[in-house]
Amino acid sequence: MTTQQNQPIDLTQLAAAIANAMVPLDKRLWDTKQCAAYLNKSQPAFLQRYAPLPSFPKCVRLPHMEKGKSHPQWIAQEVIDWAMKHQEKR
Repeated sequence: MTTQQNQPIDLTQLAAAIANAMVPLDKRLWDTKQCAAYLNKSQPAFLQRYAPLPSFPKCVRLPHMEKGKSHPQWIAQEVIDWAMKHQEKR
């Protein structure tokens, strides 16, 4: 299968993207990269300026056999709600 520009489509990536889109935002976990992309910030800026804010949603750290805890993740809907609270009033 190819796109209109004759570039091959990775069906595994496409299937993963479709499966991810089916998970409701209040159940979906975003990693640092996804949070930064949503906020239109770089990953370092997100980690240094936004994630540490007391008002920013608390992260989820899943248990990990080798390290104890995994990398931080955030509930997507909580990140979206947090960002929308900062919309300027008219």
